[in-house]
Amino acid sequence: MVQKTGELKAGLEGARKFEKLKFNKPKTEGITLSPEKQKQLNNGLVDALNKGNKDEEIERLLKAGADMSAIKQTTKEFYNEDIDKALEDCQKEGFRAMSMPELIDARINGKANWDKLYFTPSIIATGKTNEGKAVAVIAHVPNYFSNPANIRKAKKEGLINGAGRMPQEEFQKLVDAKDGKNVFVINYNELKNSKLDRISITEALEHPEVIPFLGGKERAEKYLAKFKEAYNKNSIGVWHEEDLSEKGPVGRLLYLGGYDVGYGGLFGDGSLNYDGRFLGVRFEIAEGEAKKTKAPSIDQIMEIAENYVPTAAKAEFEEKIRELYK
Repeated sequence: MVQKTGELKAGLEGARKFEKLKFNKPKTEGITLSPEKQKQLNNGLVDALNKGNKDEEIERLLKAGADMSAIKQTTKEFYNEDIDKALEDCQKEGFRAMSMPELIDARINGKANWDKLYFTPSIIATGKTNEGKAVAVIAHVPNYFSNPANIRKAKKEGLINGAGRMPQEEFQKLVDAKDGKNVFVINYNELKNSKLDRISITEALEHPEVIPFLGGKERAEKYLAKFKEAYNKNSIGVWHEEDLSEKGPVGRLLYLGGYDVGYGGLFGDGSLNYDGRFLGVRFEIAEGEAKKTKAPSIDQIMEIAENYVPTAAKAEFEEKIRELYK
């Protein structure tokens, strides 16, 4: 059959358009995801948030199309006279204790009380690296003392001035995880020789403990501004201990003061024998609040493609469309 010139031209233009389509990495912007794919991404985001995964993983899921508006966040306080029991109660109820950066963000955004003292599973650990360098590590990632059983073990073995002993391999793991975002490594002598007690707000960012404690410079700047407003203070308390020991690495949980203790100060000197209050967080799909998605069926897409995709390319086009819906 002889094809008319107009039809041939239209077919060639359609073929060129088809060649430009990229199917290996489907774009989610401007594309309505199938309900199944949306659910998969949303559940993945919930899982990542509940595990406290790094920002990069959460950002990846959001770029892929996960819908934060479909997710409900619940917070709850957990207090006990034993810090390990408070942390354990939090975890048993399906909550994750907020790390220090999360707690700081919650205060900045008005979702955490400025009056109360809160502990976090973030840690300041002091010891010598495998190469023999004396350092202090401030880490906001899962660590040895994120496990309440290890806090109890450290107390049973005997605390060193309130700090708990931790295995060298666990300490080195934190040193190796240094990224300047979630894990910070500080020269021990620099920290040891730094100011203690209250320091002026204007000097705070220069203190070697402050930016690591608060989880980065940008967050630190925001917290210090809110701190000054919340407490009407021009100085902030910054504390730590001289924890370098010949008995090996030791660690302490970081906590944030309230009105009654330290006026929102930064405490890196807390004892594992203290009582403790944690702010737990849990994420789940919000029933009835998830964004409704309506994806066109494959048949509807193919019906539209009938006028735009040449016959020779339709089979491959349909195959690629079906891959997007898997």
